[in-house]
Amino acid sequence: MVIFMNYNVDYHFHGNFSRFQKRAYKKARCLWKMLQENGINVVISTEHAYKNYKQAYKILKATKPEDIYLFPGIEYITKEGIDIVIFSEKESIYNHKEFYPYAMTFAETIDFINNHSELRSFVTHPYTIGTTSVIKKLGIEVYHRAVEDLGSVEIANSAMDTTIDLLEGFKIFSKKIESLKKVKILPKGDYPKNIKFLAAGSDSHHCKNIGTFLSIESEESDVFKAITNHSSDQVSYKQDNKWWQIIPSALTTLHEYFTKKINY
Repeated sequence: MVIFMNYNVDYHFHGNFSRFQKRAYKKARCLWKMLQENGINVVISTEHAYKNYKQAYKILKATKPEDIYLFPGIEYITKEGIDIVIFSEKESIYNHKEFYPYAMTFAETIDFINNHSELRSFVTHPYTIGTTSVIKKLGIEVYHRAVEDLGSVEIANSAMDTTIDLLEGFKIFSKKIESLKKVKILPKGDYPKNIKFLAAGSDSHHCKNIGTFLSIESEESDVFKAITNHSSDQVSYKQDNKWWQIIPSALTTLHEYFTKKINY
C-alpha cells in the first residue's frame, strides 16, 4: 500500500525580526501560530542577504513547533540588484561568504548554485514592479535562460495582492497591474520545459501576510527531496486581504530600501 504525504510549503518567507530579542521571539511565536492556522507544514527561511538572515533562521529554529519542517535559506541580491531565493537542507549554506550582498552577478549566482549540489534555488518573482526583477534588469531572454538553468521558478507570490486590489480600476496603472498579476499567478508558458520543482510563497514579512503555499502530494517521506523534486502547481492563496495591511508592508519595503542604500 502506497502512503502519500501532504506537504504544504511556503518557499518564500521572511522573519523580519526586530534587533531586540524579546520582540523578535514574540513575533516568531506569532509567525508559527499563523503558519499552523493556515495548514502550512514546511517553511523555508529566506531572509534578505542584507539583513541578519542567519539570526532570523536561528530564532525560527529555536521557536519552531514540532509539527512543522524548517529549512535554511536566503534571499540573495545580486550585483545588478536582482532577488533570488537560495536554500538547502543543510545549515552549512550559511558558511558561504559568496552570499555577501551584491558580490556576484546574476549569471555568477546561477553558476554558483549549479556548482554546489547541496543548494537549491528558483527564479524569484520575475515580473515584480520593484527594482529587483530579473526581467526588468536583464530582459526576458536572460530570465527564460535562468528558468531553464535552474529548472525552477516561483509560480505564485502573494506579497502584492493588496496592491493589486487597490490599483485595479485605474487605467493609469494598467501595465503595473498586468505585471503584478503575473507575480501572483505566473503564466504556465513561463514554467521550465524540464521542471525540477516549482515554488510558491507568501513573501511575508508580517504575521498577517501569511497564508499562501504550494501543496505537494508525494510518496517521498524525505521532506527535502519531496519539495525539490515535483511538478505540482497546486497553490492555495492567502484569503481575506485587508487594505490596511499594505501599510506595514510599505513601511518594511521603505526600510529595506534605505538599508540597502545606506549599507551597500
